[in-house]
Amino acid sequence: MVPFLGLAAVTIVGLLVLGVLAARAVAELRRLEVQVERTRAEVGPAYRAYRARTRNARTQGP
Repeated sequence: MVPFLGLAAVTIVGLLVLGVLAARAVAELRRLEVQVERTRAEVGPAYRAYRARTRNARTQGP
């Protein structure tokens, strides 16, 4: 009986650890998504202008 209780306790502790790690991973994912959006907002206008210039250069030629 005691070995089963020990096994159950270890299993519960392991599942708690996995739950904590999963929650931390989800929180980090959300932080990274916010950072990506912030970077897109900062870089987006310059990137669109660059793409427009290169597109115009290709269509107009040298």
